Amino acid sequence: MTFCDSMGVGVLVLLLKQSREQQSSLVLSSIPPVMERILMIRGLRSAFRVEPSVEEAIQVVQAPSRRGTSDEDVDSP
Repeated sequence: MTFCDSMGVGVLVLLLKQSREQQSSLVLSSIPPVMERILMIRGLRSAFRVEPSVEEAIQVVQAPSRRGTSDEDVDSP
């Protein structure tokens, strides 16, 4: 693992923390296999929502919350 890989993981963890503080979603997409392996080795893979494509990640973020949010509560794109 290189220093650059470690920095990348650190940035992802920082972004995850910030998104949780702001009660917003962070969805990763199309991550390279090496990054997925790094997250797994560090025990962080389960902390992140990962989708196979950008399109699928956008759908996840734009979907109404599972906590009972109605369509009226979701801002239009």
